[in-house]
Amino acid sequence: MASTTFVTGTTITSDWANDVDEAVYQANLGIPGATARTLLTKVADFVNVEDFGAVGDGVTNDLTAFSNALAASNWIILKPGKNYWLGNVTSASAIFNLTGSNRGIDFNGASISVTTVGVYQAPLFQLDNIDGFTLINPIISDSGYSIGTPVNTTGITAVNFNPANGVVRNVRITGAKFSQMVAAIATTSTVNVAENIWFDGECRNTYYGINLANN
Repeated sequence: MASTTFVTGTTITSDWANDVDEAVYQANLGIPGATARTLLTKVADFVNVEDFGAVGDGVTNDLTAFSNALAASNWIILKPGKNYWLGNVTSASAIFNLTGSNRGIDFNGASISVTTVGVYQAPLFQLDNIDGFTLINPIISDSGYSIGTPVNTTGITAVNFNPANGVVRNVRITGAKFSQMVAAIATTSTVNVAENIWFDGECRNTYYGINLANN
């Protein structure tokens, strides 16, 4: 399909309109057996947080953009070299509560940071009744992290298992760089609710590192 520059009086031909229809509304991989889908549907397979207004300058609060992106798609992707600050953490409530299946974030060379203010230990990602959660090359830190006793250590937990409605299965975290936080992975449950958990990466300046209790 050739590009067309539109000016006053430009005639749109049926061939050009059909090409647009095929590309936008009937996008097909050209592979035998593949089903045609709209281009918007294909693009939505991976949502970029900047489509929802994230800035990634390490100063702007990108929490709302992340919340909207995670609500819109099971998979989101970040922009290389960006630092997405998700604001001040001022309670022990989870920042993101995730359920479902086959969810994930490709950090793609970007990082996420928060600042815990006060003596709180909030999960960044809290998983409940989920089958399939992946973090690819996650870089996560908390500039408000401070070490004390187990009760008054301040900072986030990157991924927390707290299933009220079922188990957490098939969690895969690869190429992680976690620093300045209470724990990289933890669970607030003392029963066997976590199955097939894979972690590959670094935990630096963390209180627990990985703490899965009786799981």
